[in-house]
Amino acid sequence: MSFDTRKPLHYDLLNFGDPNALEAFQKGVDPEKKLKKIEVVIQDTNVRRFYWRHFVKDLEQADNSEKLYRELLKSYRKFKTTQVFKNVAVSFEPSEQEGVLKVLFVPQYHKKLGFSVKEKSLGNIGFHSYGLNAAVTVKNLAGIMDKISLGGNFAYNGKFKYGQYLSYSVPAVYKNHTLNFRFSNNNTYLTQNIKERSQGQMIQLATPSVTYELHNILRTNTIDPIKHSQELLEEQLEPTRKVSLMMGKTFKRVAEDQTWANILNVNGELASVEKTGKFGRFLLKNAFACSPEFIRKRGGRLSQITLENKTLFGIIFPFTYQRLMINDRFHQNPMRGFSDVINPDTVFDKVIHPQAGKPGFEFLGDNKGDDLYLQNTLKVQFNDCPILRTVGANPFLYFTYGYFGGNVMKPFLRSTPTTETTLEGQSMNKKNKRWIEDVQKKSRVSIGVGIERAIKGVTLEAVVNLFTFGAPSDKQQTFQFRCAFME
Repeated sequence: MSFDTRKPLHYDLLNFGDPNALEAFQKGVDPEKKLKKIEVVIQDTNVRRFYWRHFVKDLEQADNSEKLYRELLKSYRKFKTTQVFKNVAVSFEPSEQEGVLKVLFVPQYHKKLGFSVKEKSLGNIGFHSYGLNAAVTVKNLAGIMDKISLGGNFAYNGKFKYGQYLSYSVPAVYKNHTLNFRFSNNNTYLTQNIKERSQGQMIQLATPSVTYELHNILRTNTIDPIKHSQELLEEQLEPTRKVSLMMGKTFKRVAEDQTWANILNVNGELASVEKTGKFGRFLLKNAFACSPEFIRKRGGRLSQITLENKTLFGIIFPFTYQRLMINDRFHQNPMRGFSDVINPDTVFDKVIHPQAGKPGFEFLGDNKGDDLYLQNTLKVQFNDCPILRTVGANPFLYFTYGYFGGNVMKPFLRSTPTTETTLEGQSMNKKNKRWIEDVQKKSRVSIGVGIERAIKGVTLEAVVNLFTFGAPSDKQQTFQFRCAFME
């Protein structure tokens, strides 16, 4: 049937939330027939007209039905990301003019005032991090599909964090970019002995895969009055202001036959901290899962094996010869086999604890974080196990290696040379000659077995660690129960 806009295409609404929407659209449509003009009809007073035009302006450039459907689908996705609409349906009306099509949008709104609770994670093969966010939200406040939220959140990804925030966001300020403004008050446990309170502002420009953020944060540390070193009291208690520019990008790839998937998350930061200098910070997270062909070809139960590999890597580059704050280092150590990983660069004040640093009391060392760290986990998962499949659980084997460099930049962060610096430099030269011993000292290894089960987006995991290798200061665990919220 030819494409004739003088006759009605559809009198029923075309619902883009329906997987059969494309098929419904193609009925009675000739994809090669040219359209001279698209007229977008919007009969809605809840959203300001100029902003509606901002969302649908690309539709008017479509010159055939295939392009029109593609642009309609893009607009629909934009509408959904605003969280203002339950759905946006579309109907078509004939025109008296040849080649002219009228497109009528019919939005269905969420309630203007709402309450939400959401879980957060990196992705569907995530890194055993979890978080919850609860917020009261007013939507479409200014008639530009905007929203203002007052909420609280908590999260864990190697360090526990909770806080409150007030945010305001405007969708699609440029193409599919969303603009966010946030005022926040957060509390973060950098280590078991040190808690940071940060108050600040953030401006964010974000797409589904890329974010740009400008931060202005005032940070104040609270240190355990007993479990600390004198160095922490001297260097880490004074409030500091940090201004930083951050960029993050997520890459996702999935094979057409669904035999493998990869998620790569890259984050970079340029920061300036008063009285402590400037630095660059880089963090990479990669998760890969596959079902290898040579395993699938074997048939039987072995064909259900899935391999997963997860990598975390972080490094800091100081730009000035000044010390780094403990707040800016990496503390992401949720490693199987360990409840706490510590690099004891300094020990507790011996006046407070005379045994500090001696055999049996090594765990009293201060964990000042890492300027360089690497962690990699290989996991072999046995799907559809005959014994456990009735309860939806899957057993697995795993091997994890971690390298926690400690304060590797410390010898270069003294503003003026001292005798202590010279001694540390000499000691560093000796360590360079024995680099294998240094790597061994800063390495952690764990091997074990476990069972995991996913329940409504939450992955529960019980692990028995058969072998662990670490430092005397670490807190090792034979049995662990872990959970992660998955998207």
